[in-house]
Amino acid sequence: MRKVVVIGATSGIGKGLAKKFAEKGCLVGVTGRRRELLEELKKERPESYIISAHYFVMY
Repeated sequence: MRKVVVIGATSGIGKGLAKKFAEKGCLVGVTGRRRELLEELKKERPESYIISAHYFVMY
C-alpha cells in the first residue's frame, strides 16, 4: 500500500488530491487547520485517512 501526505486537505486542490489518492487505494495522511472538515473527509473512506490538524499563529 502506498502512503501519501496531503497538506491543506480541507478544501480546493488539496482535498481533491486526497480523494483521488484514496480512490487509488493509498493510505492518505491529511493535514489542515479545520479539523471538522478533515473528519468529514474521513467519513467518506475511514480506512484510507489519517488525520492531523495544525494550528498556526502568525504575529
